[in-house]
Amino acid sequence: MAWQIQQKRVTIVGGDSGHAASIDVVFPFPGARRIVQALSAISSFNIKFQDGDKHFSECGLDLDSRVESSGSVWAVRVTGTAGLRDSGGFDDKYDGHVTITVFADVES
Repeated sequence: MAWQIQQKRVTIVGGDSGHAASIDVVFPFPGARRIVQALSAISSFNIKFQDGDKHFSECGLDLDSRVESSGSVWAVRVTGTAGLRDSGGFDDKYDGHVTITVFADVES
């Protein structure tokens, strides 16, 4: 078994009426017989309010990883949420990006 690493930069758009941004990314591992286990990590991120510079009260990023297979194709699906709020709550629009790194233990 061998560890393989992939990275993707994902755009975040969200933030009005209390809704968190949703991220759903598939990392395919072509040629893999099976993915034994996988984990994901946030490598970097940049989130900002769309309507200018202001103080923020809370910033949250959360990822969940799961191994999927469809026939002979193995992949890791990463689902995440992002939220940014000021002292008034989640009522301001925000955007940005997050770079996700996936580590997969792949049977070759």
